Amino acid sequence: MSHVTAFTYRTRWGVFSIALQKNGRWAAFFEDENLGSYDDPRAAHDDLIGDHCYSNSKGLDTSEVGLPEDLAEWEKIIVK
Repeated sequence: MSHVTAFTYRTRWGVFSIALQKNGRWAAFFEDENLGSYDDPRAAHDDLIGDHCYSNSKGLDTSEVGLPEDLAEWEKIIVK
């Protein structure tokens, strides 16, 4: 059985991702900076596109970097 373990999206400022952690929670990242921990990937996505996550070192407003409104548009990393 395969399942999604991460979603990624490349912007001109860098890569944003939402990844499943060993503890079963999902984390939002900008490059390698953890921007928050979430129960599910949709909650992480909602915070990223609304700029409701932790600040990043570049001071980017994540609601204005061009992240897709639909998580289905992000690249999926699947483990089989």
